[in-house]
Amino acid sequence: MKKKKLNVAVIGAGGRMGKEIEQALVQSGDMIPFVGVVRQGSAKGFIHSANSLKSEFLKQADVWIDFSSVEAFDQNLKHAIAFKKPLVSGITGLSATQIKSLTTA
Repeated sequence: MKKKKLNVAVIGAGGRMGKEIEQALVQSGDMIPFVGVVRQGSAKGFIHSANSLKSEFLKQADVWIDFSSVEAFDQNLKHAIAFKKPLVSGITGLSATQIKSLTTA
């Protein structure tokens, strides 16, 4: 039986870590760089690109990886909860309240 590949969304796909994650997803063989979220322009290496968390493509992703910014974290988590998507955050500098929000989501 063929194993289903995970469709992964990367928030902050235009940054250094976002680009590294896209490459790791391609090399993994069992995950797909499905949608990259960037502020402007388009995310390179992803099947889809989005400039907003309201993109329909985010609803189709199996998991979200967030490497955006501390300032964007609360909204990103809010949308992940609303879409019932697991969120993995690689953002540094989160407050204790933000970390608690992530662990209890």
